[in-house]
Amino acid sequence: MKVFALLVVLVIAAVVFGAIGYFSFKLLIAPEKAARAEHSASMAYAAAVPEATAELGLNEFESAMALVDDRSRTPEAIAALHEFATKYPSASVIGEAKAALGELNASVVFTTVDAPCKTDYTVVSGDSLVRIASKTNSSAELILRSNNLSSIDLQIGQKLKIPQMDTAIVVDRASSTLTLFNNNVFFKEFALLAPVPGSAGVDTSVREKIATRDAKRVIFGGSDFPGSERSIILEQNAPVIRGGSSTSGSGIVLSQYDIEELFPLVTRGTRVVIR
Repeated sequence: MKVFALLVVLVIAAVVFGAIGYFSFKLLIAPEKAARAEHSASMAYAAAVPEATAELGLNEFESAMALVDDRSRTPEAIAALHEFATKYPSASVIGEAKAALGELNASVVFTTVDAPCKTDYTVVSGDSLVRIASKTNSSAELILRSNNLSSIDLQIGQKLKIPQMDTAIVVDRASSTLTLFNNNVFFKEFALLAPVPGSAGVDTSVREKIATRDAKRVIFGGSDFPGSERSIILEQNAPVIRGGSSTSGSGIVLSQYDIEELFPLVTRGTRVVIR
């Protein structure tokens, strides 16, 4: 009888402690194991997928940037940066890529380096930079700078490289940028120094370009022209594109350096979109 009672007690104890062990496993051990497994899977996914996504295109960017300082490979660098900017417009390094691309594009246009965007011209009797610019649909100042001329004086038979630009401007209020396109392709982006007045979209064009000094208009080729204040006047009473500071007047304001670079790259009729 005593043996039977002992067996009953042992069975009851086994059931009780087994239940306790089972519920302990279900409530404590199993969730912890599942949490560990889920955490390990999450870490593995985070290491594999997001990192690969974040690095998308980075190798192409680094390969393109490696070409930037080698002037003998400027065309390759421009092509590689343009391809990167087109494929990865939301990349974290897109600003750096566009800045490098803009500097390279400007270096080609504003130096004597040969390029597909330039045509050959031989000076004939009666030519001046203004006349040549009119004949070739270019800009006298752009021809001067592109050929590294020290003065506006020309010699008959002189060989010139004439940049052939077909530019357009997009001013973006949200990003405070002015982007110049050439033949519908990104050329360079400029930072604005002040908010653009108004809120409505504008599709207009350049009416004229003005250079002034001490509130007096100066002409290209004169001694007062270098370092003068530049203004690009638009049609439809749109804001003036000008150089200056964020506190002086209104309009679409660029730094003096940037307006002097933009000024010769546009001509009367150049399209300007403000959005």
